[in-house]
Amino acid sequence: MGLLDDLKKEAEELKRKQLEETQNKIQSLNQNFVLVQGKLAQIYRFLHELVNQLNVVQLPVVRSYYIGSFGQVDGMSQTDYAVATKNVTLDNRDFIKEILLRFKCVTDKKLQVTKESEAAVEQFRDYLWRNNLKFDCHEIRNPRGYVERGDFTLSSTILVSFQISADFDQAKIKIASRNFELLGVSEFVYDAEEIDEALLDEFGKALLGKPNVFRTLGRAQAALIKARTGKKADALYAIHDEDASAQASQGNTLLGAFKSLFTKDK
Repeated sequence: MGLLDDLKKEAEELKRKQLEETQNKIQSLNQNFVLVQGKLAQIYRFLHELVNQLNVVQLPVVRSYYIGSFGQVDGMSQTDYAVATKNVTLDNRDFIKEILLRFKCVTDKKLQVTKESEAAVEQFRDYLWRNNLKFDCHEIRNPRGYVERGDFTLSSTILVSFQISADFDQAKIKIASRNFELLGVSEFVYDAEEIDEALLDEFGKALLGKPNVFRTLGRAQAALIKARTGKKADALYAIHDEDASAQASQGNTLLGAFKSLFTKDK
């Protein structure tokens, strides 16, 4: 066998391996896509039913927020729940791309802040923008046109949102929250197979301000907690685990409790 034959054989073997790798990747992507789509659909069904129940039952959920330069705002009522999906169409079929959950925390208190100097006014305005807080600002200027003071009136409503999206390559699902429990953004990442009824139930409890272990669930969150503290997640949240066990012993899931509200009088 000559040199050209050897090179030809080597090239064919390389092509075969590349084709095999491509086919394996496509197969893996297809499997991941099916898995993740199923999990996104499960999350949406849970949230859709939860939102429908909450908008009827209107359970009292009260939050507290710390707003810089103002201080602690207690007694904010959680209300006006909505959930929707962003879809993508493939082969005339709609698939879930993202799930968006929104609600509001509202207070009847007047939220007013005064800032002295133009720099302080701009800094506080930027803080409010970054945290998606609506406001009005009345600026007091000196005869030369420079800002001497800014009187801010903040909206009595804090908008809370969750964006749930997927990484199909890695078969992961990300839940990104804004202004949930505190101002700012938090992210939670899960392997798709970690999404189950128990995790969603803990998510629902967190949304309603009930004792929960939602923030500790998932390998990604457990690894972060261990890296920060050197302790296991369950050791940090033993009190919540006891609460969760007590509730589980009653044999009621979160949605099961809601459903019972509609069946008592039947």
